[in-house]
Amino acid sequence: MPSVDNIISEVQPNSTNSSKFRHQMGHISRQSAVFFAGTVFTAAAGYLFKIYLARVLGAEALGIYALGMTIVGFLGVLNGLGLPQAAVRFVSTYFATGRTELLGAFLVRGSLLLMLSNLIAGGALLLIGPWISIRFYHAPALKMYLWLFALIMLLGSLNTFFGQVLAGYKDVARRTVITNFIGSPLMMMLTLGLIGSGMGLWGYVFAQVVSGVVVLMLLVAMVRRLTPKSARSFSAARPLEKQVISFCVAVFGMEFLSFLMSQTDSTGCLRPDHSAVGKSDILSYDRRFARSRRTRTSRPHVSDVNQMDFGTNSSAGRRGDDVRVRVDAYLWS
Repeated sequence: MPSVDNIISEVQPNSTNSSKFRHQMGHISRQSAVFFAGTVFTAAAGYLFKIYLARVLGAEALGIYALGMTIVGFLGVLNGLGLPQAAVRFVSTYFATGRTELLGAFLVRGSLLLMLSNLIAGGALLLIGPWISIRFYHAPALKMYLWLFALIMLLGSLNTFFGQVLAGYKDVARRTVITNFIGSPLMMMLTLGLIGSGMGLWGYVFAQVVSGVVVLMLLVAMVRRLTPKSARSFSAARPLEKQVISFCVAVFGMEFLSFLMSQTDSTGCLRPDHSAVGKSDILSYDRRFARSRRTRTSRPHVSDVNQMDFGTNSSAGRRGDDVRVRVDAYLWS
């Protein structure tokens, strides 16, 4: 394996490569700074917001919300189909290599598949949700909120997909601004107003739906702006590539197993009838879990930043710019 000195010596004689490399690293650094700032802002504001919700809504309402989101999380793994993760990989590749027809096919077909899968999952939620609420969770009050949770599931799936498309376009900063600096504060302000008017848990869940709609509109507008015009007019009959389908299947399997491992304990504990765990214990568990997640936000989150440079490396490799790819791989490692 060549050493870093050998790699750098290959790059130094070519001032063009060096200039492109510095420009790309500057772009990645700016995107990373915005992403990290958004993560810190959301974590800090979310912590204070959760304290407010715990005091105003109480343990029973938050327990019902946690049960509803558990169902949404399970169905979200099934109806996501691995497409959001595939968007980062294949959007960046298609965009960097100029294959606009495949890019347009992936965007439109991916969106349609997500909408169809979420409509099916939403129908299943409304159909069997009441039975789960009464027979399994022993929380009859959850039935009233099922249609709102179905909307949250649909909006969350589409927002994740289009957010990952922006990452494929190497524009994590704009995605962070929309989701973290616009969507989260909007949801919090709407919640404060609706709960203050006496709507309680209805206000909290409805605020998430409204903010989700706003975020979706902004993400779609930004994706449309960044998508080449030639990719907007494509043959709708063109299917997805086989490698896209294989990638989605692999991601789907990993996400499903990860969800089962993470939700096994909470599904059995979050029952508002005191038969398993008390409501105060539920809140204590949720707070400890939230603290354990916040400690991980102090580490630099490089996955999205690494994905931003994927398309550039793909195009560089196809052009034979092997030195550039090797330098990037060494520095990121």
